[in-house]
Amino acid sequence: MNCNLELVEKQLKKDYPYITKVRSIVESSPSSDMPFNHYQMDILIKESFFYQLENNGPLRNITITSFTNECSQLLKTICPEDNITRDNLLVSFIAEHQD
Repeated sequence: MNCNLELVEKQLKKDYPYITKVRSIVESSPSSDMPFNHYQMDILIKESFFYQLENNGPLRNITITSFTNECSQLLKTICPEDNITRDNLLVSFIAEHQD
């Protein structure tokens, strides 16, 4: 995978202020859970927003669904050679702990 994470992060932070860092985007081979190549995207988000998502299932579902749709469009423009779509993109939000 040859995607510019810094550019992706910059664009996402502009639209989603709760994002603190795009940790990785990794292509995975087919498995029994997902019988096709897919992309795992790990994103660090502000701890307070993470706990809001954890405590509110409907908010979490809406946020992840809309984020995945919009993020896949962004990735399609920044990394067109990787053929990332909303159907093959798995997003994980991870709390960034403030120490």
